[in-house]
Amino acid sequence: MQGKDKVLGTLRPANEKEAFLGRLAAGTTLKASVKSTQKTGPIPTILVQFNGDNVTGGESITRAAAPR
Repeated sequence: MQGKDKVLGTLRPANEKEAFLGRLAAGTTLKASVKSTQKTGPIPTILVQFNGDNVTGGESITRAAAPR
């Protein structure tokens, strides 16, 4: 992925995982979102990794907490 690429995917069964690989320059802002189309079942999450390690320290906003 690069630039302003957008990806749409569907996971079935719900416990599946999907991965996307991108090359980002230092200081790049990454925006990503996930949503469930069902009211029951697992809550979708996003995990960002660099060289196989989880990236921490980023800002995460849930829709319920997002400014309106």
